[in-house]
Amino acid sequence: MSTLDIDVSQEAVTAEEVTIYTAPTSSNFKSARITGGLCSNASATNTELTLWVVQSGGSTALTNQYFPPKVIFAGESDLLTSIAGSGITLKSGDFIVSQGSLASNLNLKLSIVEKYSD
Repeated sequence: MSTLDIDVSQEAVTAEEVTIYTAPTSSNFKSARITGGLCSNASATNTELTLWVVQSGGSTALTNQYFPPKVIFAGESDLLTSIAGSGITLKSGDFIVSQGSLASNLNLKLSIVEKYSD
């Protein structure tokens, strides 16, 4: 088994839903897991971040909004510990979608570990 560390960044999180990561569909891909996160708000306005983990072929809905909207306070950063510690495993083709309550206030970075069979 081998692993690959991936950093996913989205500068200026939009007010529209954006797919920021899709798990590979290669035959030797086994799973992926979010291991860390950071969201920064350099603006003067509190802004909500919403993340969905969607199964392959699905779409965003309340049923896959595993992380309720989280307020990132003006001028602050949040380590998103509830996301990193969630234990959610992504399978082939699953994807992560982000959205901010206001456009361009937030910067988002997720660390993801992908596992592959050798």
